[in-house]
Amino acid sequence: MNFSCFCKTKGEDKVAKILSVKLVEEKQTDETQSKSACDSINFKAAAKNMGKENENINK
Repeated sequence: MNFSCFCKTKGEDKVAKILSVKLVEEKQTDETQSKSACDSINFKAAAKNMGKENENINK
């Protein structure tokens, strides 16, 4: 599976978290450097966005 983008809507936030966890697990076993690097960038961006959304929801 290719995680090229993450939905930013509140309703899909839990799904994005589940996907991000799976993505980390896949990166540890994935030997394809280019795919791993691409997913790493997407994961970092998604994690940053989810962090901001969670802060806003918790306030």
